[in-house]
Amino acid sequence: MSVFNVDSRNVRLVSKSFTYEERLKFLGWPTLELRRLHTDFILSYKVLFGLVHLNSDHFFKLRSNVTRSYGFKLYKQFSSSTVRSSFFAQCVVNVWNSLPTSVDFSTLSAFKRSLQRANLNEFLTVYKFSDISK
Repeated sequence: MSVFNVDSRNVRLVSKSFTYEERLKFLGWPTLELRRLHTDFILSYKVLFGLVHLNSDHFFKLRSNVTRSYGFKLYKQFSSSTVRSSFFAQCVVNVWNSLPTSVDFSTLSAFKRSLQRANLNEFLTVYKFSDISK
């Protein structure tokens, strides 16, 4: 039996009588919004550091005038089009630039671990994870 089957069965058992917030708390899972945010950060990291076969210059430009915090701040290109402003590379820039200084960029695994420890509540719009995990 795979882990996916066990998780699916647990969700079905819990989902019949609990709200979304109660299910997350019971299962110890983060919100979907937080999981998507983590995935966006990890994909951005992989693109920036050449861990995927994409040209990072097509997505991001590093800011050259970074004097504080980490040196991987991104430059947000001006967009007069609402379509362009909805692109992944445009949406993730503000949130990426606001990452706490505690985030470790040395390796992908260190980056993932430090994201798990970082408080990313200010970037969530629907549910604040600290409210759910109490």
